[in-house]
Amino acid sequence: MFGSHQKSIDEKNRIVIPSNFREELGEVFYISLGLDKIIEIRSKSEFDILRDKLKKNNSLNKDFREFTRFFFGNTIEATFDKSGRVVIPKNLLLQSAIEKDIYLIGVGEKLEIWPKDRYEKQQEKFQDDDEIEKLQIKLFESGVEL
Repeated sequence: MFGSHQKSIDEKNRIVIPSNFREELGEVFYISLGLDKIIEIRSKSEFDILRDKLKKNNSLNKDFREFTRFFFGNTIEATFDKSGRVVIPKNLLLQSAIEKDIYLIGVGEKLEIWPKDRYEKQQEKFQDDDEIEKLQIKLFESGVEL
């Protein structure tokens, strides 16, 4: 998935998901709270891949157990209504500080839902040449290849 769309949440906590994202997500998909307190939506197949990766970890590790509780405890299975809308659970909206205006961002294998103000502030970094240079150095030093 890629691209971005500015949207609003209605009074029933519903968002209209653009058709290109709906097609990629499929009939049944999963809504989760991510580590950055951003709402993430994954197709069933992508969610299954992530769940299988998590199954391979050692449950004797306390940090792992805490993360899996956080992740699965803040995940729901969902479907679209006839108008292409999805209801976002109130607890996820509260934890991600989303009130009304949002951005839907395609991020490869998932769709992210950002509060409008946080997304616009985050995007400001990419207007600063020094910040872009710092990011390039960090990525290079960590072994990322593009």
